[in-house]
Amino acid sequence: MVFYHAGARYLMNEIPIYLEEEKKLSGWGPAWFDVCRYARLHPCRGEPRVRIAVMRALGDEWNRAAAPSSGWESGLWLPRTEIGRGVGPTDREISCLEQYVKEGGTLFVAGGQLRGEDDGFAVGRFCGVSIEGAAELDGLPYVRLRAGEGRAEIVRSLPNGDPDVIRAQVGKGVAYVSSGEWLTYWGREAPETLLRAELENAGWLDLDPVSGWIEYAVGRKGRTWVFALFNHGRGFFPSGNGRDHGPWEGTIGIDLDDLGLLGENVTVLRAKYTPDVAKPFALVPVPHAVKDGRLEVQVRVEDTAELIVGPAAEAETDFFR
Repeated sequence: MVFYHAGARYLMNEIPIYLEEEKKLSGWGPAWFDVCRYARLHPCRGEPRVRIAVMRALGDEWNRAAAPSSGWESGLWLPRTEIGRGVGPTDREISCLEQYVKEGGTLFVAGGQLRGEDDGFAVGRFCGVSIEGAAELDGLPYVRLRAGEGRAEIVRSLPNGDPDVIRAQVGKGVAYVSSGEWLTYWGREAPETLLRAELENAGWLDLDPVSGWIEYAVGRKGRTWVFALFNHGRGFFPSGNGRDHGPWEGTIGIDLDDLGLLGENVTVLRAKYTPDVAKPFALVPVPHAVKDGRLEVQVRVEDTAELIVGPAAEAETDFFR
């Protein structure tokens, strides 16, 4: 469900849904079919809106990036190799990532992910950072970087003096390019510090009370915004492990200027899903208030919730179109 609302083009199942020897569905089978039915019946999704994109090289990843200003988006498929890094992006993907940053996105990428299968580099320069080739430090390979001309600065150096992380401003956005094969190659402290600083300013929603269990995806259809919220604190794992932390209930604050809706007559709706009826999705009003350009919504999230925020005369039409 999270990947669906984040904009995934394909939903793939990794858990057996049919037990061949027993000639019956597994315990996961019905749940998987429910997910597929939900995705098939759901109205067309809008454009994903992503303020920070992080390219990861540990495992198979489907990464999406969307420029906040224009709705531009690109999908990147980074297959796993034996040493756990991507096999290198194509020329088109390089161009799309740079365009994402130029249009206002924030990108974190490890230099090692710019390698090809032959250990050569796909580009000599990426987002204003020069790729100088490979080197070694204490027996570990890394990418030698150089801050190019313009708005690029070294924010962290390796013990030998080479740059570890370079922050480059490109157009309206910023890229953090690191020297390792993956972001935490030299430890967690530096990338976590940098990510946390950017994330502080990247949120669309303010939750009160704050919860580390709530994840949300953002999309836009016309002038209407769709926020899909997921409560990961319910503890319902297939293994039976975990603890149920209960539903989240509180106030969600949204800056209407962020949505381009400042001064508008705004409505807030919640999608209600009933799979076994002729029209499985319906919209119901949600209590809310607007004060000084800030929208405040009272919400309870059991497992998931889908909120629709838009102009009162357009929101419902936008959601179902």
